[in-house]
Amino acid sequence: MMDGMRTAGGREWLRGAALATGLCLLAVAPVWAQAIPPCPAPGTPLAKRTWKGGMPEYNAYIAASKLTGTAQAQAFAAFLQKYPQSDYRLPALQQEMAGYVTAKNYAAAERTAEAVLKDPHAPAAVQAGAFTVIAYYLPNAAANLPATSARMSQDLVRIDWAAHCGQQALAATQAPAQKKAQASYVFNRAAGFVALQRHHYAAASRHFQSAVEFNSKDAQSYYWLGIAELYKKPADFSRGLFYVARAQALAPSATTISSYLQKAYTSYHGSAQGLNSLESTAQGSAEPPSGFKIQSARDIAMAQYQAELQKVNAANAAARAKLYPADTFRGIKQRLMNPATRMSEWKQVKGQTYQLQGVVVSATLRTVDLSVDPFDQQAKPPKVDVHLVLAAPRRVHAGAHVTITGTATAFHTTPSFLMVMNKGKVG
Repeated sequence: MMDGMRTAGGREWLRGAALATGLCLLAVAPVWAQAIPPCPAPGTPLAKRTWKGGMPEYNAYIAASKLTGTAQAQAFAAFLQKYPQSDYRLPALQQEMAGYVTAKNYAAAERTAEAVLKDPHAPAAVQAGAFTVIAYYLPNAAANLPATSARMSQDLVRIDWAAHCGQQALAATQAPAQKKAQASYVFNRAAGFVALQRHHYAAASRHFQSAVEFNSKDAQSYYWLGIAELYKKPADFSRGLFYVARAQALAPSATTISSYLQKAYTSYHGSAQGLNSLESTAQGSAEPPSGFKIQSARDIAMAQYQAELQKVNAANAAARAKLYPADTFRGIKQRLMNPATRMSEWKQVKGQTYQLQGVVVSATLRTVDLSVDPFDQQAKPPKVDVHLVLAAPRRVHAGAHVTITGTATAFHTTPSFLMVMNKGKVG
């Protein structure tokens, strides 16, 4: 029944461009949910069947059973037309449906499935099989319809109905676990398609995740799963792009998928760099590896900025660590800040008169706070390195670049370096 799965939907879903935060996802127009019809009650199988039409009916049934594909379907359709009241009507409908499926005439298979569901003798197991036909093939056909078309709305109701009622019928059967799992996969796939069309992306993602866990070769489900991951809020771009790449790996000739992947990846990442690696990873894995992540264009730009900032900070740190000459203010400050050289340096500096240049941070008539170290001058506001006590009153304006003369009398290393000088002069 699964042979006729198409590998590519017929509509592009992502027409985004790079934004500062990722992708601009322009979704198709919403298709609002409609109430689904009630599920048909399971029928009661006939306790005993007879050939009401005698040997001609029996021979016609047996002859049709020996055929395959379209011939089988047409033979059983003719049988039902000739013997509409046959006790074998339900198995004939089932074999007609199976013939259309084999012939990949999915529209006819769906119509026959509808007839099966209307049969009053169809038990839950037979109903589940008919719902499976509708739920599997109808989403593939609906994927090619305009999202706002009346036909799309009608098909979504039918798909929703088939998925919901199919799961209900399946739960009432005693089918083997593997057969139940396969049917459940079909219903999850159908429910995911409906949720995707109605923009219920998180729900769509859950349904498609269940589908691909059962069938890791289903390109179409991977494609839809990737779209759901890209559109849900918050979007998971890494997983979404991986699943689209997985769909492409499973269906390399599907141009819709490959085109979508190219556009989505470059829009999010900022370039096609790394796309080949993604494709290779998706080729060999059904799920993203642990820790898998695709960097966004914003992530890349931020990483580049951080790298440049680290270079600048490293250069500044190296410049600060450089030991300056002992006869420069920076050299004196370095040696006084170092516990190993502090005492010996102060013995040489204390009482010495120095001429320094700097920026006035603040001042009174009798004192001037000066930023001398070039690195401290770059701070906002500049850091004070020298507190100068003037020998005579002098008005000095903050922000002025001045040359001062003074005698070192004290220094502090905490909370930051500060040298105290007296007998000060400005200019």
